[in-house]
Amino acid sequence: TTRFRAQRMELAVNALARLDDHVLGTMQPAQPRSASFTVYQALSRESAANPLLQARVRIACLDAARFRPRPIPDYLLQEIAKT
Repeated sequence: TTRFRAQRMELAVNALARLDDHVLGTMQPAQPRSASFTVYQALSRESAANPLLQARVRIACLDAARFRPRPIPDYLLQEIAKT
């Protein structure tokens, strides 16, 4: 069985949301490697171009029984590459 965990996370908080703000989230997977990939995320006010928050998250693929790195299954790498 395969598990995934956040290996590294970098956050940049550019501004704070206000009560009743409509916030939109985006996510873009990138940089697939054999046992990890990166996800770029952003939260923005619906009416603004500049993001409130930006994140870069490194996701590691682990063997569920041993919690050791393992290759990402091919079918998942193909899905990551499509986006």
